[in-house]
Amino acid sequence: MEHEHNDGEECVVCNEGMASYMANIEKDIKEYGWAYVVTGIDTEAGLVRMGYTVGLSDIDLPEVIVFGLPPDVTVSYLNEAAKRLKNRSLVINQPLSDFGELPVCFKNIPADVGDGFLNIANERAEKKLASIQLIWSDPKGLFPWDAGFDANMRALQPILTPTIH
Repeated sequence: MEHEHNDGEECVVCNEGMASYMANIEKDIKEYGWAYVVTGIDTEAGLVRMGYTVGLSDIDLPEVIVFGLPPDVTVSYLNEAAKRLKNRSLVINQPLSDFGELPVCFKNIPADVGDGFLNIANERAEKKLASIQLIWSDPKGLFPWDAGFDANMRALQPILTPTIH
C-alpha cells in the first residue's frame, strides 16, 4: 500500500479515499499480521522516502521504520524485519549482513521520537507507538555514526535514535 504525493507515483489515498486505504491496511494485517505504508517526508534536504509497518503493535511488538530506500526495497526490508520480530530473531544494535545487499542495523526508537513518522500506525493504535529504525550502511559498509560514512547519503536517512552507538 502506498501513499505518495510528490514524485508522480499513484497516490492510493488520493484515488480511493482514506476509508478504502484503511480497509486495505486492516485486510493486510488480518491476512499477514502487519501492513506497511510507503510514503515520503519533507526534510531540509527535500523529499525523503520512508516506510513503516502497521499492526505489529497489536501483538506487543514495535513497528519498524526505514528511510531513503526505493519502495520495493523498503517493502522487502519491512517484511523481513517484521518476520524476524514475530519469531523473536531480530537483532538490535548489531550490524547484520544477512539482510540485503548492504549491512543494516536496527535501533530502538522511543514512542515520542517516532510520533511524527508513524502517523497511520499511531492513529490506528490511538497512542504513540515504540518503533525500531532499520538503518542501512553506505556502499563501503559504514553506518551514519561511523567515520567516513558517505556524506551525500546522510540526508536520505534521518536517524531517530537519541543514541547512535
